[in-house]
This record gives sequence, structure tokens and C-alpha cells, in this order.
Amino acid sequence: MSNHSCSRAPGRPLDEYYDALVDLYERGERDSLDGGVAAERFAAELGVEESSAQGIMHRLLEAGHAEAVWGVDPETSRPRQSYRPTDPTEGKQL
Repeated sequence: MSNHSCSRAPGRPLDEYYDALVDLYERGERDSLDGGVAAERFAAELGVEESSAQGIMHRLLEAGHAEAVWGVDPETSRPRQSYRPTDPTEGKQL
């Protein structure tokens, strides 16, 4: 993966954010009904504001390292958009 830095967090490469997304997703910290990782959970993992996490996620989406999906918040049972990592070499869902 490339070593691009995210403008909202200088010095941290984009692949570090991708790795965090993959880790959360693989640990099952994702929404129900085939959802992905919620922005608020991603923000908590990174120790950043949710708006910063949204910006990072947007960069991952643009780079083809994530896809936006709909799932259900397991705590509130409300639908919401969340994010799933993709295989960066093929652009496919992991």
C-alpha cells in the first residue's frame, strides 16, 4: 500500500488507518446486517474526533481501500452508514 499521509493527521500514513479499519472489522466491531465499522467506533480507536474520522474514511474511500455500506447500529437498532475495508490490490471487500 502507498504511504500517503492524511491531511487531517500529518505524519500518519494512510495505510495505518487502513490497518486500523481492517483490525476493527476482523474483530467483529461492526454493525449488524452486513454493516461495516461505524465512524464513531473508528474515531474512538484512533483517538480522534468523529469529524476527523469521517475525513480519514473519505480518503480511504477515494483510494479504494474502503467501501461505504449500510448496516444497523447494534445498540439502537437504527440503520446507519458504515465502512468496510477492501483488498487494496483488487478493490474487493475483505
